Amino acid sequence: MFKKHMSCSPYQYLISYRINHAKRLLHNTNLSIQEIAYASGFNNVPSFIQMLKKHTNLSPKKFREIKF
Repeated sequence: MFKKHMSCSPYQYLISYRINHAKRLLHNTNLSIQEIAYASGFNNVPSFIQMLKKHTNLSPKKFREIKF
């Protein structure tokens, strides 16, 4: 039912939500990568970095350097 209405699985939705939250934190705060990873719901920094790269093709540091 969820997938029918949201066009993605619950897991994909959750990851997307976490990544979007992390992107906001990277852009709007000076929190460390570790603090952002945990604040976004990731269990460890390497999995956060891997997932961010998968969704943006950028490392957290490179993403933070982009001017919006």
